[in-house]
Amino acid sequence: MVLRDLDAIEMSLRENGPIALNHIIEESSEWTIKTVNKASGVTVSASSFDRVNEHVIKYVTRRFGEDGLVLSDRLWGLSGEIRDELATVIRSGIIKGEGVNAMIPKLRKVYDNETWKIRRLARNESVTAHRAAIGYNAQESDIVKWVQFHAGDKRTDACVALANEDRYGKGAGVFKPTDTDIWMPHVQCTGYATYILDERWL
Repeated sequence: MVLRDLDAIEMSLRENGPIALNHIIEESSEWTIKTVNKASGVTVSASSFDRVNEHVIKYVTRRFGEDGLVLSDRLWGLSGEIRDELATVIRSGIIKGEGVNAMIPKLRKVYDNETWKIRRLARNESVTAHRAAIGYNAQESDIVKWVQFHAGDKRTDACVALANEDRYGKGAGVFKPTDTDIWMPHVQCTGYATYILDERWL
């Protein structure tokens, strides 16, 4: 009966996971647009704001990662992995004749060991949404023609290479807002982009 209940838990993760992640992505996008626009003096209309959010959500949820999967596929895989780990502990406990009280600490350990993957995925997609919002928001603006990519706290070869690249002869790390390769250089990237404002508007 307990093992059958795991099917319901797995289905719940598959159904509620995308809803929760979409909420995180949308919040990250909205926060980015409001905060960055306020700091830089860039204004966008309400329709542009909504359009940027829609683009960000589509990009993040439909983007194929290094693993060849989209976000829903990754959630599907994670929910299956968590279910399998829990099932292994329960089966082992039943075979050994352990009671529920003996299994609970082991199940908690599995939960702690596996849920970091969900937190990691949420953090990764939130930061990707932040960088995508910078790009899409810049595309909606008349005064932002370029963005500059900066390597983050956890510098990797990929981030440093992008931060030093002079793709358009405009300087190190300067890209068009449409250059999506700076939105997700690698998993767990902490790199970020800033606006370069058109001097005519300064």
